[in-house]
Amino acid sequence: LYKKLMDNTVVRMKDNSITVQIYCKHYLPQGVFEGSEEEYFQFWIDMIQKSLKYSEAQIKLSYTNKEDREYTRKFYDYCVTKKIFKNIVIAETDSIEKYVEVIKSTSAIITGRMHAMILAMMYENELYPYVFKEKIQTFKEEWIESEKSVESAVEQVEEFIGRLKEKWELI
Repeated sequence: LYKKLMDNTVVRMKDNSITVQIYCKHYLPQGVFEGSEEEYFQFWIDMIQKSLKYSEAQIKLSYTNKEDREYTRKFYDYCVTKKIFKNIVIAETDSIEKYVEVIKSTSAIITGRMHAMILAMMYENELYPYVFKEKIQTFKEEWIESEKSVESAVEQVEEFIGRLKEKWELI
């Protein structure tokens, strides 16, 4: 998949947008966020405001599943009604192709989704992880904070598969 995505990559300028994936509050593990929906929205608003480098930057809300899509729309309506951000849109990412295009073109991404974090690293986006699970914390420590490259990860996986194949042939 990595090679396929990279082979099909068209070099393009990144815009000054930030893509945000609102995680559906109802599917958070118990104890992660105990506040109201409005407090949860405020949490995301604060996270976005801390991550914005340009006040005019477009905020693209995206999603990867039905639950997040519906919650993203609620968050969008909340922001528009309260006039919180001037330049906020929903990027309709109902297909993997549309989703990848959004990730390719954005400058930064805020997400708690592992696939989005991997794609963000592949396309060299600034990455702001929403840590709500241990695997996200581990990914943040091992890949984002250590600044490992995606290419080195691919090499490690290929080496592992090669060793596995050698052992398999001995059986």
